[in-house]
Amino acid sequence: MRQSYCHRPGPEDGGDKTTFGRFLRRLGLERALSDRRGGVMLTFAIVFPVLLLILGSTIDYGYMLSRRTSLQASADAAALAGANELLLANADQKVIESLTQSTVIANLGKNSAGVKVATEVSFDARAVTVHVKQTPGFYIMDGLGGVKDSSISAQATAGVAGNMPICMLILDDNMRGAIDVNSSARITGNQCAVYSNSVSSSGINTKNGALLQAALTCSAGGFSGAPDTYNPVPLTDCPLIDDPLASRPPPPVGPCLETDLVILSGTHTLDPGTYCGGLTIKETAEVTLNPGNYVIKDGQMHIGGSARLSGEYVGFYLTGKTSTFNFFPSTSVELSAPKNGPMAGILFFEDRNRSTTGKHVMRSNNARSFIGTIYLPRGEMVVDATQPLFQDSAYTVIIARTLNMFSGPNLVLNSNYGDSDVPPPSELGTASSPGEDIALIH
Repeated sequence: MRQSYCHRPGPEDGGDKTTFGRFLRRLGLERALSDRRGGVMLTFAIVFPVLLLILGSTIDYGYMLSRRTSLQASADAAALAGANELLLANADQKVIESLTQSTVIANLGKNSAGVKVATEVSFDARAVTVHVKQTPGFYIMDGLGGVKDSSISAQATAGVAGNMPICMLILDDNMRGAIDVNSSARITGNQCAVYSNSVSSSGINTKNGALLQAALTCSAGGFSGAPDTYNPVPLTDCPLIDDPLASRPPPPVGPCLETDLVILSGTHTLDPGTYCGGLTIKETAEVTLNPGNYVIKDGQMHIGGSARLSGEYVGFYLTGKTSTFNFFPSTSVELSAPKNGPMAGILFFEDRNRSTTGKHVMRSNNARSFIGTIYLPRGEMVVDATQPLFQDSAYTVIIARTLNMFSGPNLVLNSNYGDSDVPPPSELGTASSPGEDIALIH
C-alpha cells in the first residue's frame, strides 16, 4: 500500500520553513534576506533602537545618580548651616529657613532650577532637618522613551553636638565682667562648661595673668582679655540659659533654734534648725554639723580665725538682708549637700526674694571639698583665696548672679557625679551647654 506524505514548501520550491521567512516574503523582503549586505542593514535597523534604548537608559542612570549625589550634598550643607545658627542667642526659624534655601541653591549652582526646599527646626532637640526635591528631567529617555518621572529627593538632619554639664552659670544678663577673673586667679572646669548670660560685649573678663580653662566657655555676649588667658577661647552670642533652680521651693523657716550664736573655741556639734541673727564660728573652734538643713536668718555665716567646720549631708538656706557667708583664709572647711529633701544636691541656697544683693566671700585656703551646688541667684560670689579650692570634690556647681576672683586662687569645678552619693539637683538635667560641634545626625 502506497503511503502519501504532506509536503511543506521549502526554499527549493519557493517556500520557507520559518514564519519569519513567510513574513519577509509577504513584505517583499525575501531578496534582502538572501542578500548579505541587505541582511546586515536589516539586522542593524532592527537592533539599533534596542541598543539606543539601552545606551540611553545607561546614560540617564549615570546622570540621575550624579544629580542625586549633588542634591544630597546640598541638603547636608544646608542642614549644617542651619544647625550652626542654633548656637546663636537670637536664633530664628525664618532666618534658618532662608539660610537653608540659599545654601541649597548656592551648592547646586546652575543645576538649581526647580529645586524645592522644606526645613524643619527643632529648638528643643537643637536640630535642623532639610528636605530637598527636584525634577531635573532625563537626557535621553525623556524624549526617546517618553519617560517623564525623573523626580529625585534628599534629606539631611544636623544638630548641635558635644553637649556637656554646666559647672558654672552666671545669671546677670547685662553686666560687664559678670565673670571677672583677675590677678593670676584661674577657673578650671573639668569636663564641664562655664557659662555667662551677660549680653555685654565683655560679659566675661580675664586680666593680669588670669586663666579660664574649661571644656567649653560660652558667653551670651562677648569676652575681653587676651586669647591666651582662655583655653579654649569662649564661644560668643550663646543662647541665654534660664535659672534651672528658679522653681525650686526653699526649705521651711522654723522658729529660732539659736540666736546670735558665737563659738570661739572647743569642739562642738550643731543640729539643723534656724539660726537667727547668723552663725559665727572663729578662733580655734572645731564644729561638726549633723545632717539636715541650716537656716541662717538675718545675719552672716561667719567662719573666721583658724576654725574648722565640717558637715556631711548639710544644706544652708540664707534668708534676710544680711544673710551671706564669709570664710576667712586660715579656716578649714569640708561640706557635702543633702541627698534628699528640699535642699537635695544644694549646699548653699540664697533667698531669691531678698530685696538687696549680697556679697558672699570665699577666702579659705583649706576648702578642698564642697560637694553640691552653690546657688546664689541674687548674690555676688567673691573668691579671694591663695590656694586651690574644691579640688577634692566629686562635683561642684556654682550658680550665681556674678563671680569675681582675685589673689591667685584656682577654683576647681569637677563634674564626676557618679563618684558621690549626693545627687546633683534634678533640675540641672536641663542645664547643659549647647556644645560647639555641629554634626550630621542622619
